[in-house]
Amino acid sequence: MELIGKMLQERTFTETYLPLTMEMANHVKELLLPMLDMFPRTWPFEDRVLAWLVPSLADDIKVFHDSFGDALNDVFQDHQINHMDNTFLNILIKRLKSINPEIIAIIRRQDLLWTCL
Repeated sequence: MELIGKMLQERTFTETYLPLTMEMANHVKELLLPMLDMFPRTWPFEDRVLAWLVPSLADDIKVFHDSFGDALNDVFQDHQINHMDNTFLNILIKRLKSINPEIIAIIRRQDLLWTCL
């Protein structure tokens, strides 16, 4: 039973389809965690980040976790997901700047940010 629980926890709505957004989120994970408390801790970090960035997807993420609903890649085509990844990255950057205006400069100094900024 414990193995099944671990397998379910590893299943994410986002899977690996938002690499830019999730790479940035992981770089600032400690900063984001307090803001993600409104979402179930049983959801993976990536899914809580997505729900925080795009609240309109929170219900879809909940259905995914509660009843094995469709993942992001089941609903959208690859080119749509790529576009969403860029859009969500920009939303994340704006939110990070509103939390700490210096965060982008700090990340740039650490060479963690891409040329798209």
